Amino acid sequence: MNYFVVVKPIKEYREVKFYSVEVRPRGQEEEPIHTEFEKFMLRFRKHEEEEVLDEFNDIMASISHIGNDSSLLRYLRDEQLAYAFPVGRNSNFGVKMVKAHSKLRLYCIVYNDFVILCNGGLKTAQAAQNCPNVKPSFDFANKLFGYCGEIFDKENIREGEDNGFYIR
Repeated sequence: MNYFVVVKPIKEYREVKFYSVEVRPRGQEEEPIHTEFEKFMLRFRKHEEEEVLDEFNDIMASISHIGNDSSLLRYLRDEQLAYAFPVGRNSNFGVKMVKAHSKLRLYCIVYNDFVILCNGGLKTAQAAQNCPNVKPSFDFANKLFGYCGEIFDKENIREGEDNGFYIR
């Protein structure tokens, strides 16, 4: 099935701009929906398990810190062509240590000072490819990276309805 993808701004910090994408099935291109990052937030920002909620808050704090200091992008987890939050083990952002064996993942794409936040989930297997909870988000972020030519125009990002594109 083909999907129509629209890049939407999320938040601009001092050094990094964060975006996400709406992914709409063909034939429903005009219907507004939540971005992939909004879907992630809706699932985890009020999670009933305190540990998961702490991990969610660590991810949100990491986004803010990275937004204000782009050199911290190097701490993201390398996930083939994409990246993932939380930052790597025991990375210290000056506020608190990020938990070493965090289960919650948020996948993203990094391009210069742009980060496209995708979706994620609770990782229950050693490899994302083997985890039914995060594999769809992992696969999508890596697939979306292949469309960087559609998303980025040299130093700019093509956002909004008029710059939407189709993926399979």
